[in-house]
Amino acid sequence: MKSIAFFNNKGGVGKTTLACNLVSYLNMHKGKRVLLVDADPQCNATQAILDDDRCEAIYLSGTNPTKTLYHYLLRISAIVDACFRLIVDGVSAPSWTRRGCAQARG
Repeated sequence: MKSIAFFNNKGGVGKTTLACNLVSYLNMHKGKRVLLVDADPQCNATQAILDDDRCEAIYLSGTNPTKTLYHYLLRISAIVDACFRLIVDGVSAPSWTRRGCAQARG
């Protein structure tokens, strides 16, 4: 598996356009299975890749159970924070925290 990331602090330089076009090219012309992760709060890549009906179902209905990247990062952040406090601050943590740290380590 290979990863490609586009990063630039300045907005409006074409990162999303480049990423979407590269994903499309690799899939359509090279037969590659590609995962595009849209971590931008504006979600422009998501809107470019999905059709209008799917975008509306996700963002406008308010009832779609689809979890976003934020939901998963929030959980990971809580586990890392608990582990940091346990290890660095020397806090006597409850057993659920120790279990969470063990699960996070795999």
